[in-house]
Amino acid sequence: MSGIVELADLKIIFPTSRGDVNAVDGVTLSVEEGSVFGIAGESGCGKTTIGLALMGIIRKPGRSEGGIRVNGKDVSSMKDEEQRLFRWKEVSMVFQGAMNSLNPVKNIGYQIAEVIRDHSQVTRQKSMEMATELLKKVRLPATILDRFPHQLSGGQKQRVVIAMAIALNPKLIIADEPTTALDVVSQEYVLQMLKAVVEASNSTVVLISHDLSLLAEMCDYIAIMYLGKIMETGRAEDILANPSHPYTLALLDSNITIDKRGKKVESIPGYPPSPINLPRNCRFSDRCAFATSECYESEPPPTTMKDGRTVYCYHPRYEDGEG
Repeated sequence: MSGIVELADLKIIFPTSRGDVNAVDGVTLSVEEGSVFGIAGESGCGKTTIGLALMGIIRKPGRSEGGIRVNGKDVSSMKDEEQRLFRWKEVSMVFQGAMNSLNPVKNIGYQIAEVIRDHSQVTRQKSMEMATELLKKVRLPATILDRFPHQLSGGQKQRVVIAMAIALNPKLIIADEPTTALDVVSQEYVLQMLKAVVEASNSTVVLISHDLSLLAEMCDYIAIMYLGKIMETGRAEDILANPSHPYTLALLDSNITIDKRGKKVESIPGYPPSPINLPRNCRFSDRCAFATSECYESEPPPTTMKDGRTVYCYHPRYEDGEG
């Protein structure tokens, strides 16, 4: 396995009074440099936790087990100062909810310049000049520098956060639900902005979202997660056109799209098991329309399809690799 991101049997555990929560439970994947890699799944499946792990910000009492490597560096073994220098310069994050990512009592210019000065030896004047150029890249006027977050629209705040994420030309950008709480027009504008910025900087992007239509538009590869585990991973166009895992199929059937006009949108029956007491069989079996006795006996091993995707299922669809 080789790539700018390498996860090897990654487990992220949060102890609680009722027992350990297995937020991520044995994830192995590799992200190619220069690609856009999407992670999709229901809320609580562990996709944001993976993003935080790549940034090295899983805080105690949470703990990680397994391998986390970004650009060849072991993130989990870094000391505090190493992590501080590593963040923003080598990996940055567009956090979910731009308003919560910005300091409400500092103006935008100060916040962008602070990121720059904290990681490079430049003067305050130079950092402000760089902040102005960054705003141009995300098509915002220089007057934004003097404004405070509450004076900006949702789309403007999200573009400011993107500007901060690309300030130091990191090799990896993690975008966690970058269009959350935006109207449809602003969503499309932010997506196009993110796409243009990524192409210009040649950065690798891990795009976290529950929106499959967004991933279809943006991603080269995707991983579908359910309750801390990957269900299916491979080329985005292959998985979204011909899903192999029943969970991927169920997600697509529950997604509202224009081509389903007049058709019933199917929901996924039941609820996920508790992450505190995980089953030792296929964890989707109780909600799966195709489950057999085998699915209730043990966890399915990975199956490699002819189109190169990996599916964790005893009965994957399209086993011949064709739609």
